[in-house]
Amino acid sequence: MHSPNHTKDFNKNQVLSTDSVSFIKKTSNSFIKSKKKVYSFTEFLKTTDFYDEALEFSQKSKIEQSGFKPLFRLSTIKDLNDCGSWLEFREYTKLDKTSLHSANFCHRHKICKSCATRRSAKQVQKYNNIITASPELMAKKWYYIVLPVKHNIDESFDTVYNRVNEAINKIKKSRENKRGKTFFSQFDGIMIALEVTKSFNGWNVHLNLLCCTDNEISNIYKKGKTFVHDELIDNWKRVTDNDSYIVSINKLNFNDAFELKKNLLEVFKYTLKFSSMKNEDLLEVYKCTNRKRLLRGWGIFHNLKEDVDMNDEDLDDEYIELVLRFVNDGYIEHSRTKIVPAPGPKVLAVRKKQKPIRHILKKSRFIEIVHQDKNGFTIKKFFKRNLSSISDFEIFAQTMQVKLNDDDIPY
Repeated sequence: MHSPNHTKDFNKNQVLSTDSVSFIKKTSNSFIKSKKKVYSFTEFLKTTDFYDEALEFSQKSKIEQSGFKPLFRLSTIKDLNDCGSWLEFREYTKLDKTSLHSANFCHRHKICKSCATRRSAKQVQKYNNIITASPELMAKKWYYIVLPVKHNIDESFDTVYNRVNEAINKIKKSRENKRGKTFFSQFDGIMIALEVTKSFNGWNVHLNLLCCTDNEISNIYKKGKTFVHDELIDNWKRVTDNDSYIVSINKLNFNDAFELKKNLLEVFKYTLKFSSMKNEDLLEVYKCTNRKRLLRGWGIFHNLKEDVDMNDEDLDDEYIELVLRFVNDGYIEHSRTKIVPAPGPKVLAVRKKQKPIRHILKKSRFIEIVHQDKNGFTIKKFFKRNLSSISDFEIFAQTMQVKLNDDDIPY
């Protein structure tokens, strides 16, 4: 296996395109900012009683742990600090595509901005594919609704969050009420997500709704800079006990692919505005939302699944794999490898008027890895491995024992 020593003399300008280098730097810088925020939060957490609770939990036996649920565990704090410690980028040269294929994500999207951003993008991609693949869904009328909740500067997040939950439950009951129709009863499906920010005015919480129906909604008019509907205003006032009345409704054009992704992003974007929150604020939100769903679906979206695969799918094409490691306050290049998939299995021909031959063909287990040594010579190696095993960072895991040199390539 190649080591970082091979990589340092590798002419990266001849391998990675300018757009790829720009994308990699932008993504890695985003991870650096997120890691600094997470480090700050975990250090703050160690000064609270929740860290003592985590220590106490780790010292208990498995029987004693069964009746004790701490807010944080030591493993959670470790996962947060390790998040983004390595990144795997892939540049598919023939497809002209560069992406962050995988990383050691912590999957704590309510605390970690990197995981929240990645999860949001994956959800947009997932439901974009679901909607575009269904002619029935594409034929429906789609609307984007924003419902802010009134708040005071002295209110805690717990108070505002409970008021929002009550409003959501009332909307759900009003949809199921058969005695009288409400504004939300006309929609076949609703995706509803929470968005939270903290400012000098206190906690600002509002709901983002993506709704679809077979019928056009009339009587939408512009008021100031937003579009509103009188029935929607009355319904929202009734749901919040005359507390909130500001609403916004916009008709969406899903025939435009860019417009579809843009509006899906508004619903699935990460719930918390991390940059506007102090560590104390982030902890307050996490206490209220831990083990609770922030994304819900009604109607045809009743079985809405929040879980997504944070890693990209493997594409059957050659690519350049670039692995970055986080050291001190930044990323350095750990390895760079060109991976060429081996030829696929041959297809057996079947003569006419002959029974089909039942034969299970095994996929080729050989892959070709091309890299340059420290003298600049090209080296080709064949490994008896399936391509999927390499994509799971087998190379990276085996070369992690190599010590870093002072002249390793910084990124």
